[in-house]
Amino acid sequence: MNKKTIRDVDLKGKRVLVRVDFNVPIEDGKITDDTRIRAALPTIKAILDQKPRSVVLMSHLGRPKDKPEPQYSLMPVAEALSKLLGHGQTVTLIDDPTSETAVELANKAPEGSVLLLETRDFIPAKRKTIPNWRRSSLASVIFSSTMLLGPHTAPTVRRKQLHT
Repeated sequence: MNKKTIRDVDLKGKRVLVRVDFNVPIEDGKITDDTRIRAALPTIKAILDQKPRSVVLMSHLGRPKDKPEPQYSLMPVAEALSKLLGHGQTVTLIDDPTSETAVELANKAPEGSVLLLETRDFIPAKRKTIPNWRRSSLASVIFSSTMLLGPHTAPTVRRKQLHT
């Protein structure tokens, strides 16, 4: 089975969901090692180069216990990623990735937006899984990324939705 990469899919005008590993060490609200964020940059930039409607990033951080714990928020990651992307690119943090609000924000985001879903571990266990229908509402193309990506590799397309 031939797997497609971001180079094989036309992403222009589409909402793209990417699973990334932003589980970085944070002390006193500051990231102490941004290696994982930097490792995802080539993939995120390659997607942005294709002029998508938006890029929705999904990760986790730490191990909160079914409720928001500030030390596990992805807000410092969103701020660091904004700086690393440069060119005034803002990364918007979406507090509840399972909510209708998340879908509305993804649908209304300006072209070229980057959205980061807050860690799912903040959500009570019964709602922790983001159902397939919700994922397809957030994005029209879904990629899985690993931190082993080099500058000449890309994540694999896990599922391509029929709608945009």
